[in-house]
Amino acid sequence: MKRRYLLGVALWITVQILYAQGTVTIGKTMYQNQAFTAKDKHIFDTDWEGLRVWRWSKAQNYCEKLKLDGYDGWRVASKKELEKIMTSTPSESGLYVKLEFSKKMPPLGGKYDDVWFWTRDSKSSNVAAFVNFKKHKVGWAEKSYKGYVLCSRNVGKTVKQQGGIVKLKRSILFEYQKKVWRSDMTQKGTMRLGNYSLLYFYCQNFPNASIPTASKLIKHKKTTYFFAYKGKNKKSLNLYRTNGTTKGAKKVGSIGNYVAYSPIWVGDKLYFFSSESLPQQDYPAEEKLWMFDTKTNRLRYMGETVTNNSYDILFPFAQSKTKLFFKRWSYGKGTIAGVWVVDQQKGFKKVKSFKKMPDHLKSIKVAGKNYKLNPLKTLPWGCGADSIQGSFKIEKKSILYKNKQIINLSNVKDLKVYDVKLVFNGEKYAVIVSNGNLWGIDNRGNIKKLKNEKK
Repeated sequence: MKRRYLLGVALWITVQILYAQGTVTIGKTMYQNQAFTAKDKHIFDTDWEGLRVWRWSKAQNYCEKLKLDGYDGWRVASKKELEKIMTSTPSESGLYVKLEFSKKMPPLGGKYDDVWFWTRDSKSSNVAAFVNFKKHKVGWAEKSYKGYVLCSRNVGKTVKQQGGIVKLKRSILFEYQKKVWRSDMTQKGTMRLGNYSLLYFYCQNFPNASIPTASKLIKHKKTTYFFAYKGKNKKSLNLYRTNGTTKGAKKVGSIGNYVAYSPIWVGDKLYFFSSESLPQQDYPAEEKLWMFDTKTNRLRYMGETVTNNSYDILFPFAQSKTKLFFKRWSYGKGTIAGVWVVDQQKGFKKVKSFKKMPDHLKSIKVAGKNYKLNPLKTLPWGCGADSIQGSFKIEKKSILYKNKQIINLSNVKDLKVYDVKLVFNGEKYAVIVSNGNLWGIDNRGNIKKLKNEKK
């Protein structure tokens, strides 16, 4: 194979290197840093194509299709980018390349001993530049030759407000300033969903005291439910549903001058509790159980959880696929050995008595039918755990996606690092708020200002 070489001068820079599973970031450039295999070397030595060895044109296609560590937008590394990882002295492997790369470079030896890489630089339709890490050279070669491929992408010193965030076909819903918001990741499509004031819930945790926690939107299949007051009316708490469209939310029922807390899904039925005031004590008076059936779109009052003795209360402990089960807890006596179930016609109904309540009850019969019991874990909205769970994290001055840095917040114009917080955290998208501004983020590190809500 004929190759013409031109001596090149290596460029030296002092950089901070950030590591990821298959990438290395130096300054403004993220490099592909996956190990070359014995098959890559074999393909190179036999003058074939495939894996990490290609002719110039196919090398460009390889990088354009690459998706690595959650990133796309790759290109074949330029001549200057490859020069930046070249060194003046060889590493232990015999290559003039930074240590972080030399460990994953192709091994020396074989028919074609040169470890040379295509670049994306081209001076004609037939000739393009390459970098040789064995001979410390930069040169030009015919595009019909085969060379190794190393891809790069520009991460930028200053994060730009990019248009790379794709408009969502289905808007996301999130809570901000006690309001329900929708966003399709565009400025026009980011707005409040009606004039509702969300209720902040408490999580029932009997027999221990209730612990305050911020409300969460209640999602079920493709519909989201929430409790809110309409406008300035704080005397009637309503249950609403929405599919996130611009038509807004629809009222499905009202619980009057009460507050709601501790929702539990049992199949397509939503159970929740209410009382005249937030249950800040162990023994709330006049606690009521409600059930909303998504199939019939009907909200029903099921009865009070407090028995004739005001010190006794029924609290949920297990569920089956169709029913919710309760234990009775009494002040001074602890758990009373029995199990109750919610009867849609008669309210609470005792179905089993025990001399001593089993610690782990796996099943129970109701009207001759056996029901498998699944213990209730931490009730929805979490007892003492009101953090937003998802794939994104804020750590110091960075946004992390699946524990890998995708954005340095210090480099984002108009964003105040000190008060950044997540208001929506999903699998591929997040919404953060800072200094009264809402920002959208995707898993590739694109960031875009969605709304200015500064008062």
